Amino acid sequence: MIVTPGPLDGAVVRTLMREWETRLDGHEGRDTLAALLQLSDDGPQPLSSLLHRDTTGRITGPRWAFRVAGWRLASMLAAQPLPLDETLPALRFLLDSEGDLLAWQAPLVHERTWTDEESGKRRRIAGYAMERIHIEVEPAPSCCTSRPSGARG
Repeated sequence: MIVTPGPLDGAVVRTLMREWETRLDGHEGRDTLAALLQLSDDGPQPLSSLLHRDTTGRITGPRWAFRVAGWRLASMLAAQPLPLDETLPALRFLLDSEGDLLAWQAPLVHERTWTDEESGKRRRIAGYAMERIHIEVEPAPSCCTSRPSGARG
């Protein structure tokens, strides 16, 4: 199964498959898989078609579908800069190869200064970090079931 955000161009996918095959150790560049690749003409299937609710309201489906949902959420968050406050520039996040959001344009800096007791010299240390957001999508029971009028939960 190939997961993409939209329809695939069959010629491009076959070219990519052939190129990938040429890089396999011991494969000697044979073009075997691309010729067998059959792409459906009915277009992409929505991710929601793989997810269902069980009797308790929990969303179920293949584990990789939840990873794809996390990547989709991360890509939506990366589409717009995140405003922090009026004094700091908005953070622009980039999506890395693991589906995490990274920002390093405005690194976090923490400085500390002190007087060394032995030497009496003034010391300074600075720590730098970048922002990273990791998204995990986990199936959970529904939070929004309908309740009878006046019921509390």
